Amino acid sequence: MFRHLTCVILAEVSGENTAFREYMNVIYNIWFADAIILFILNAIILFAPLQNTVPFVISGIIITAIFLIVRILRLMIIFLNRRISILYFILYLCALEVLPLLVIMKTLGVF
Repeated sequence: MFRHLTCVILAEVSGENTAFREYMNVIYNIWFADAIILFILNAIILFAPLQNTVPFVISGIIITAIFLIVRILRLMIIFLNRRISILYFILYLCALEVLPLLVIMKTLGVF
């Protein structure tokens, strides 16, 4: 929700409505596709009589990582096609992708 509100406000302030709309479309489509695949994997893990579920968990992690890589590449294409500075792309990655993950990992005590 915070990301959506941030994008709406920044789109209005910066005047880049189409770029932010395309950005949100990519984010939501990737989340939706990943959720469908992870739902299927979770259903298999929960309801199928399996002895070893580790391959399904690992495949879910790999699929999510692939979707994240595709998302970052797709967003880089948006930045390049709209002729937005690559510095803004790096700032975006730090502010909206990496920083929340690091805060969560610090809260969980990973490092």
